[in-house]
Amino acid sequence: QQQQQQQPRVDWPRLVRLGRDAALRLLPYAVVCVGYLALRVHIMSPRPGETDYEAYMPSAHEAGAQGGLRRLLGRAVPEHWRWQATTLSPKLVRKAENPLSSLLPPAQGPGKAALADADTTSPRGAPLAWFLSVVHVQVFHLSLLAVPAQLSIEYSFDCVPLVHSPMDPRFLLDAAVIGAIVAWGCARLWSALSTGSPRACRDVRCLAWLALPWVPCSNLFFPIGTYIAERLLYTPSAGYAMLIAQVLAPAAGVGEAQATSPDAGSRHARVRRAGVASVLGVVCALLSARTLARNLVWQDAAGAFQAALETCPRSAKLNMQVGNLRRMQEDAEGALAHLARAREVDPDFCDVDFNQALVVMGLRSDPRAAVPLLHASLTCPFTMRKAQDMLSEILNMLQAQDPKDPFPHVWVAKSMELLTQTDPQAAPQAARRFRTAASLAAELGRDEQAAENARKSLEHAPGHCPTQFLLATSIYRTAQSRRQQDTAADEEARALTDEAASLLRRVAECPDTSADVLPFVTKAREALQSLGMS
Repeated sequence: QQQQQQQPRVDWPRLVRLGRDAALRLLPYAVVCVGYLALRVHIMSPRPGETDYEAYMPSAHEAGAQGGLRRLLGRAVPEHWRWQATTLSPKLVRKAENPLSSLLPPAQGPGKAALADADTTSPRGAPLAWFLSVVHVQVFHLSLLAVPAQLSIEYSFDCVPLVHSPMDPRFLLDAAVIGAIVAWGCARLWSALSTGSPRACRDVRCLAWLALPWVPCSNLFFPIGTYIAERLLYTPSAGYAMLIAQVLAPAAGVGEAQATSPDAGSRHARVRRAGVASVLGVVCALLSARTLARNLVWQDAAGAFQAALETCPRSAKLNMQVGNLRRMQEDAEGALAHLARAREVDPDFCDVDFNQALVVMGLRSDPRAAVPLLHASLTCPFTMRKAQDMLSEILNMLQAQDPKDPFPHVWVAKSMELLTQTDPQAAPQAARRFRTAASLAAELGRDEQAAENARKSLEHAPGHCPTQFLLATSIYRTAQSRRQQDTAADEEARALTDEAASLLRRVAECPDTSADVLPFVTKAREALQSLGMS
């Protein structure tokens, strides 16, 4: 009975006081977090009138939640604020920067915006792989704190591969590390709350300094724009250093341990303190040397990128950055090799096309070869505007060299085709450009090219009578040319002639009676009479 009476009991009034004091101490941090989230939402939410404003209209559930928040806070919440714009916003989160986004469910339906570089190969909506990979991210950052042997300025996709299976050896190690830390932390927290041990309280404070600043960067509660980065560890590293000192204090026999130990002044205690001090001195010397070597890497961009590439050879963004560095060094082959490597690692990394166009245009002086790459860049929101400017520059240059060249009009038309989903004026402009290219090709005697461009023009402006006449004449001349070159092509030439005649009949019966169209109607009727098909 005496032993049972001597067992420690939980002092609940004391726990309530500790909880109240902890809440008051955490209040300033909560205010900072709310301010950060509000600033994040304010910056990332599109304003009325912007092209992506409608894409972030909330669903019914989100509207109810946001409506309740607005009614609670009144005018303190601006009308355009959209929380979902800060979670999977293409402006903020992309697979190239944070590959965890490729494991999140794809955005669907109204109010959901797709990622700018959505992964087309890996499974979307894989919660197990997301959880395993998030756990690995925590342990990887902890390893950067504990053993900073290999550092890099860039850890983007695919430097540290995602974890897709619980049988991955990395997850087994991650689970062991996280389990040990959580168990130790819970034990120290319980000791601090139940017994009020000063040492346990200090352990909890150090662990809080390590964990709390890390939570917003952990990708646990919402995705951020970064997967792994050493800069995220600046504040948590202070808590890590204090925690290491707190753990090593008993072994060194300093502080509270020195005051309470009966053999604090004994020879054994002095030897132990000297041994611990020697080990810590060696560790600090090694880390200081590592810091000095790392600082030397940052002397220039070339050294920093090269060192990072040795650590992360499969980083798509890093390979692109090294490619840009080689371009500035006027090394075209090296630049294209690294850009090709970036494309191989991440086929969805849309920035690569524009950077390849810069190399082809700037170092090889081949604007025609740069055009397909710039076309691909028009679908990338991160390079679209720059690609449009460069395409306009190339157009002006080529037109100045040869005003009769149909090629610039063709690729401008193809550029407009890429924008037909978002710009209602793109389709008429594409049709006009294709029609101009067809006319120029016909003047140069390139009938097949003229027919091809006229067909493309009719895809965007069906029923346009002048274009139909241009297509008919181009097809007819192509048929005559093939019949003269190869008598065995009689059947094909007859089919082309029948198609030309059908087009001419449509033009002859064109309902458009405007002054611009009537001359083509007259020419079509005359052509039918000359062919005996009127």
